[in-house]
Amino acid sequence: MASVRLGCLVGFAVAAVFVTAACAQQAYTGAWGRGVHVFGHLVLDFGWKTERAGIFQSALIDCSNAQYYCAASRDINIVVPRQCETPQAGEQWSAGGITTRVLGSVSAPAHQYFLLGDEKHPHVLFGYSPAGGVAWVFNDPSKTVDFVAKAKSGGMASYYLTAIQGGKGIEYYNGLTTLDAVARCH
Repeated sequence: MASVRLGCLVGFAVAAVFVTAACAQQAYTGAWGRGVHVFGHLVLDFGWKTERAGIFQSALIDCSNAQYYCAASRDINIVVPRQCETPQAGEQWSAGGITTRVLGSVSAPAHQYFLLGDEKHPHVLFGYSPAGGVAWVFNDPSKTVDFVAKAKSGGMASYYLTAIQGGKGIEYYNGLTTLDAVARCH
């Protein structure tokens, strides 16, 4: 009976350490809203400064400034303006050593998304609207699909529509699943 009580006490002590550590972290109050954004299997946690993509985890840097939202990690490198403006194909934004280009756009029912990416990270493409922010990410962890080339050639529109309907490309599509808008303009 004493060993059962001792085991319970040890279990409570360990749980208390984890709860205390979790509560000791300061709430994130930076540029990215509440600070945790989930796109399918991709988690951006600005409070813990980590990006998680499936089994991979890497550092996440908030490189935002007064003019731009900016994030940099292993998979996610993006810059978007804080002030509302309609992006133009070929336009680019830079902050914190990161550059994001407007590669084109796709239209979906009730939405137009601008395709954002960069040749340095061709396996990642963002769907963005100024009023709604970043709504989805195409990410190929194996780095074999060049989404930037697809966007530049105009082939991303049909690829996007097929993927969101569960067809080819769905394994790379990560729609925003948390409720907070990500990098919505003001």
